Amino acid sequence: MRIVGYLCSLLVAVICTGLLIEFLAAQFTPDVYRGYLIKRANNTVTWSFGPFEPAERSKGFNTPISVEKPENTLRIVTLGDSITEGWLTAKVVFQNYQQQWTPQSISSYSRVLEYSINSIASPESKDIEVINLGVAAYNVTDVIRMLKESLTLEPDLLVIQIGGNETWTAERGTWSSYLDDDIPYFHTEAAYEVQSGIQSDWTTLSSSGNAFNPLALFTSKPQPILPEPPERAAGLDSRLENYLYNLEGLGAFLKKKNIPAIFMVAPQNIADFLPYGSMAKAGTSPEQIEELNAMLIAALADTDATAKDRYLEILSIDDGIAEANFQLGKIYLAENNIDKAREYFWKANDRDLVLKRPPSVFHEATRDFAAANGFPIIDVTGLFEERSESGLVGYSFLDDEVHPNRPSQFLLGTEVAKLIVDNGLLPETDFSADLEKMPDFDGYNTYTGFNDEALGTISYLKAAHNYLSFGHYRVRAQWDPRPEVFLDPILNNLAIAIDKADLDSARYLSFILNMLLDRQEAAIDMLKTLDCAASPERADQVNIAILQDYRRAVGPGSPSLRESIVNMLNEKGCAKK
Repeated sequence: MRIVGYLCSLLVAVICTGLLIEFLAAQFTPDVYRGYLIKRANNTVTWSFGPFEPAERSKGFNTPISVEKPENTLRIVTLGDSITEGWLTAKVVFQNYQQQWTPQSISSYSRVLEYSINSIASPESKDIEVINLGVAAYNVTDVIRMLKESLTLEPDLLVIQIGGNETWTAERGTWSSYLDDDIPYFHTEAAYEVQSGIQSDWTTLSSSGNAFNPLALFTSKPQPILPEPPERAAGLDSRLENYLYNLEGLGAFLKKKNIPAIFMVAPQNIADFLPYGSMAKAGTSPEQIEELNAMLIAALADTDATAKDRYLEILSIDDGIAEANFQLGKIYLAENNIDKAREYFWKANDRDLVLKRPPSVFHEATRDFAAANGFPIIDVTGLFEERSESGLVGYSFLDDEVHPNRPSQFLLGTEVAKLIVDNGLLPETDFSADLEKMPDFDGYNTYTGFNDEALGTISYLKAAHNYLSFGHYRVRAQWDPRPEVFLDPILNNLAIAIDKADLDSARYLSFILNMLLDRQEAAIDMLKTLDCAASPERADQVNIAILQDYRRAVGPGSPSLRESIVNMLNEKGCAKK
């Protein structure tokens, strides 16, 4: 009996210890962890592996970070989401689309900043080390936690990019209070293993309804205009309130610690990236929605000057129809009425059914916060608008809906370097610089080893990402009478991928999209370049790859198209042997 009692007592102790650990973890960690900094035994810090692997981790890229700052070194830590991370160059993106990742592909404004600011530094200045702690899908609560952890790295300056994921990642509470407690900055390897085990069921994306869940639109009725989700307005208010609260706490903490910081308002593709979906205002009847849908489809099919009047009529009934606002913005842009175009593009952005691009009110909040607290700020959309021929931001600056392309990363990184110098944000005793020595874009590409093959691969990733993460849903719905308007830019990027990197994966997708657009001659030409006649093994390879891509790119909703593709493969000798 005594042994049984001992065993029972041991069992109770184990259970109580487990519950205590779980309680402490729940109290002392934000709701969702992605990207722990783990302190190793050799006094270095590395990333944990999570859903998103950072494209770069420190100076030297993908190397451990020394906890102790090296002598004769200043540290700049950049914090933010995938815009800071350098999204298309992250390994996970290459893996998602079965491409070989290469170091030459790595790029981010953080890497540009390190290269440019060391290039302009005087010989007697300390070395500048830029540590990129950006992680895809981070919102303000994640950044706050990562900022706290980063302090042990003794940063001399912080660059903080926030506000881009406050609407579509999980709502994680008011975690600015996390800044004031005494939680250790880093997790040990053992603590990480315990916490990751306890918290393995935590999720990244919101599952609380189609107001914020990107997948919800595509499980709904396939039509351009849907009812406004009933929880949307209240959800937005809650998320904005949460964001403002966290900004206030973050500002107070930085001032208390006397840490210089630059804030960054992320860019958005308002001129070229189509809304994910449109919604009728709350209270609109199903009959009215059907009428609005018929009007919108007719307007999209109208290639004459009357299209403008059609969109204006739709907006006179409901001024929040995202697609109508976007298309009207395009018309005003073609008329060179930039102010009107910008107005309608932002309306389209703010009323998008899926809020992967945050409403403008979040960017306004960041600008107001920085101004009120005296923090230097870079308004990236404004910066790009100043360099844009049209005065608007689209694919010439961004790879997709929000992520800067390589030239834009260079522009942004050099602008941060200029801001640092102009505002004296690094100690004058340790750093001085000559802005006239600022390197050019060609120098950066040489520094990173960027070449035609890397350009081709990035072009394919851009095409595949934009189509397979968004466009194919629009194509599957089959309500858009002009799919070529969206697909032609995709095909242009695939052409670059073929020309620069000779990628078969680009040929497969190009073939499918040309078939989808009923451009049979172009499809045949593309199939010829795949050379199915080379061997039975090659024919099998092409057949399997194209049909796999077809399932991803089009889905099960077009059996006639699949039959046409199969017939074409058979006719050109690409049938599976």
